Amino acid sequence: MNGENRADFSPAWWLRGAHLQTVWGRLARSRTQVPLRREALTAPDGDTLLLDHADVAVPDGAPPLLILHGLEGSSHSVYAQGMLALAVKAGLRASVLNFRYCARSTVSAGTKGSSREERQSVGTAMRERTGSELHRA
Repeated sequence: MNGENRADFSPAWWLRGAHLQTVWGRLARSRTQVPLRREALTAPDGDTLLLDHADVAVPDGAPPLLILHGLEGSSHSVYAQGMLALAVKAGLRASVLNFRYCARSTVSAGTKGSSREERQSVGTAMRERTGSELHRA
């Protein structure tokens, strides 16, 4: 990270340290900002992939957004929920792909993490349902 961006950041006076800011985000932000509807997809290897869709009304023809969480995250991670909330506010049809073993479900099995085949099968399924290309975050 270059020093230019750091000069623009001004933390809250009561939350100066980077460690406190990290912990505060986890404690203060809700893990349920957006209601979710779960969909199970069958991957090419026979495994089950779980997509959580923002279960809110969106305009017809709204572009889809597929959010990919970080390692050990899920659609219930505070940052994923924050991105879902922003996407819904922007009028996007937002979904989170829960990587294998990360969906808080015993349905998903197989190799841990994301694979090219996993991404392709989700991309194909999303295109078939929405009729448009995905925007990834």
